[in-house]
Amino acid sequence: MTYYDPKGSLGPAAGVTSVATKSCGKTMRIHRDGKTTTAKVVDKCKGYAGDSINVTKAVFDDLADLNLDRVQVTREWA
Repeated sequence: MTYYDPKGSLGPAAGVTSVATKSCGKTMRIHRDGKTTTAKVVDKCKGYAGDSINVTKAVFDDLADLNLDRVQVTREWA
């Protein structure tokens, strides 16, 4: 899991090409080291493959220190 600023270069305000999928609008529970938070899926970046997710700083901060760039998490649909 990594994080981004929704108003920054990778957020919706930047015009980054994303794809609406059937997952959009759904909520997922994200777990790390005994902590859990929830997040709403808003898009999937076009051309992005893989198992990683990008979340807002607020969601990332719920689970890990913002000084970390990437952390391992588990997730499930809420």
